[in-house]
Amino acid sequence: RGSWSYGPIIHSTNNSERIQILKIIIEAIDFISKKYNLVFVSGDTSPFDNLIDEEYKKEFLKNGYELQERVTFVSNLNKTLDELWNKISKTARGDITRSERKKISVKKIDNYDEFKKYSKLFHNWAKTKGLVLKNSDLENNRLYNNIKNGFETYLLAYDDNELISAL
Repeated sequence: RGSWSYGPIIHSTNNSERIQILKIIIEAIDFISKKYNLVFVSGDTSPFDNLIDEEYKKEFLKNGYELQERVTFVSNLNKTLDELWNKISKTARGDITRSERKKISVKKIDNYDEFKKYSKLFHNWAKTKGLVLKNSDLENNRLYNNIKNGFETYLLAYDDNELISAL
């Protein structure tokens, strides 16, 4: 099995150039897949790439890929609160309103002890799904450094001081 995340990243804004580069990348993926006898190849495009259009998607379809729409929690935080709120689905807005009524509090992780709570909750969830995750200090330090350096934001949700969820 082969997979990629947040790619391919093509920096050109010229659509025909983007398609040509994409074709080369898909050919390279096909070559690698055949060379290593991969039976399954999957990937996710970057949620930051706003230039993905129908022509771009068709290149994947022409090469045997199946497209799946996904939801991302990545948002442009330079937008106003109203703009962000309006981009959230009606169902999610209802969930938020219900959690406010139930007095669920949400806190941004800002220290390593809070991150360890997130990590423990995540590993416990994974066990319920039959997944075994490596709990390496190196990986935890890498993830926490992304938080500390402002590259990622993790949130903890509490109900009466009891940790109930994380994002």
